[in-house]
Amino acid sequence: LQSSLPCLEQAINTGLSTGNNEFALVNASYYQGVSLASGKPLGPLVDEMNEYATQMFNLNQNFIYTLNLPLRQFTLNMLGKSADPVKLVGEVMDEGNLLNLAEENGYSSLRGVVYKYRMWLEVFFGEYERAVETAELNKNVDKDNMGRFPTVVNHAFYYGLSALVLARRQGRSKWDDTIKRTMAQ
Repeated sequence: LQSSLPCLEQAINTGLSTGNNEFALVNASYYQGVSLASGKPLGPLVDEMNEYATQMFNLNQNFIYTLNLPLRQFTLNMLGKSADPVKLVGEVMDEGNLLNLAEENGYSSLRGVVYKYRMWLEVFFGEYERAVETAELNKNVDKDNMGRFPTVVNHAFYYGLSALVLARRQGRSKWDDTIKRTMAQ
């Protein structure tokens, strides 16, 4: 993952220098997600995210700006900057407002991104029952994710992981179908 970061930075710079702001800032969003996944320290990453968010806003890239909000709030939550670590609520966004926006405008991809990062938080903070509920809300992620294969893979992984933990706690029979379905993907 880390080896792709220079390529993404080059794509951002090329897009900005040629006036293709949408291309540049979509790649900025990918860059932020890959930086997070590859272990970049969260403090400096938040600073970069805020810089890219300002560019997205100033260059009228409103949709990519909005799609990027859950990633930014997730990162802040991981830094302890939310009253409830498993809810995407804080200085960047409120998940309820963003889910309402997604519903009102038919933005299934936005809904999927909110649920993806909320589920990650629920798993990371040991809220497995909530993670399974969120996974069920996002069960059409394979249709709603704008072709983002990693989103589908992560959904299956964290959904299956949560089901495995719950199977150990509550008995396997209740979770057997979910475990088999997620492992088959």
